[in-house]
Amino acid sequence: MADWLFWWTLAAMLWAGHLFGTGIFLSQFSLAALFSGAAALAYPGHLDEQLHLFIFLSLVQALFARRALVRRRAGSRRPPRR
Repeated sequence: MADWLFWWTLAAMLWAGHLFGTGIFLSQFSLAALFSGAAALAYPGHLDEQLHLFIFLSLVQALFARRALVRRRAGSRRPPRR
């Protein structure tokens, strides 16, 4: 199986999990797998680097998503403006 095909299949499965609400941060993991698949298509045969890219992108996206969620919740606690 080609590396890019593996990553894009994983991205599709993770996105399906996101759509059905079966986990957390699945959309972020799905996007990271999609970008890793693109990297595998551009630079075939470097599975270690693809995995590092997937982990790095997943972590960065999850942190930004968490930060946005915290800010959104903090904003809802403010009293209404007059």
